Order: sequence, then structure tokens, then C-alpha cells
Amino acid sequence: LPSAAALATATAVRAEFRLDCAAGATDAACPPWDRLLYVTMSCASLPSPPLQLLRVITPFRRRIGYWLVDISHMLPALRTAAGESCTFAVNVYTLGVKWQPSLVLYITRGDNSSPKDLIPLWGAGEYPFDVDYNHLFPPRTVRVRADARAVQVVAIITGHGADRNNCGEFCVTAHSFSIDGRRNHTATFGDAGTELGCTKGISNGESMANEVGG
Repeated sequence: LPSAAALATATAVRAEFRLDCAAGATDAACPPWDRLLYVTMSCASLPSPPLQLLRVITPFRRRIGYWLVDISHMLPALRTAAGESCTFAVNVYTLGVKWQPSLVLYITRGDNSSPKDLIPLWGAGEYPFDVDYNHLFPPRTVRVRADARAVQVVAIITGHGADRNNCGEFCVTAHSFSIDGRRNHTATFGDAGTELGCTKGISNGESMANEVGG
């Protein structure tokens, strides 16, 4: 990682992540199905388990996986591990077939404010998206520093999994975040549940066929 001096003035971090097929020259050599894929970071000065930088859904047998994600909330962890040699890991196998990943971190420096603390709430991982989903996230008490001007909740939600209705990522879902007993924000993913889904965006360049999995 960059030095402490270099990260001291950092205001934003973006992760550019790509997936290619490890074998073969055609898309047919790529793993099938849409599967969860994690990118984690572990450093000597950071606590276990490894921190999750990214969580993506693999393309369906296409060598066009590409994500550019703002991970500025990870700046406090990067500053803690400044100058260290850290390990970035990816679960590259899907049904026994291997992906070829690449990761680049872009760090922006400037005079703007940036995150000072990173407080994991429930830990990274795969939470079954079923009828018991809400019970997996009990209330947490968090101590906020006295000089904080804002607090941001960051969550990566794909909706993969299934309940007795066999919904998973194919059903519209709403996710509410309550702070101090008040429902402050609700995120609703209303694009799910349509027969063609993201396929409609191919003609105007919003997506490539099978780019976003099944």
C-alpha cells in the first residue's frame, strides 16, 4: 500500500476490477451461471477476518466482467495499513472453472473531507436471502467520534439467495435502515422482477449480453 504520507491527503478510492477467462479464447471457456465473488484485503495491522473490498456477481459465461466501484469508505483501513504489503484475495473458481481477475486501486488526493473511521456492523459475508434475512442483523450500538460531521452507512446488497417463493434476485426488495429507532432511509430495488431485466439496456450501451449474470 502507499505510504502514510501519501494516504494522509487521500479523499477518495475507487476499485477497478476485471474478470477474464483463465483458459480458452472464447466465451465458452468462461464459468457459467451467476455466482457471488468476493475481493478481500488482509494486512498485518488490520484485525481478522479480512476486510471485504468488493462483492460482485459473475457474468454468465462472458469475458466482459468490469466494475468501477467507489470504496472511499475503506480509507481508514488503508491508512492503518499504510506502507504494508497486504494480501488481496479473490474466490476465482465458479463450478470448478477459473476466472482471471485483475484489480487496480485509484487514489484521489485533495482538500476535501474524507472518512476518518471505519466501523464494521455485522461483518462481510454471504447472508441467506430468505424469510429469516431480517433476523440476521440485530441492532448495534455505535460510538460516534465527537468531531464527526456526518455518518454514512455502506452496504453491498445483491439479493442472491432464495426463499419459499424462489425469488432471490428476481424479486423487487426494499431495505430499511433505522437509526436511533427511526426509519431514516429505505432503498428499493425496483428493476428486478421484469422478464428481460437489464437486457433492455443493451441497445443503448448500458450493459452487455449476460454481463450481469443470469
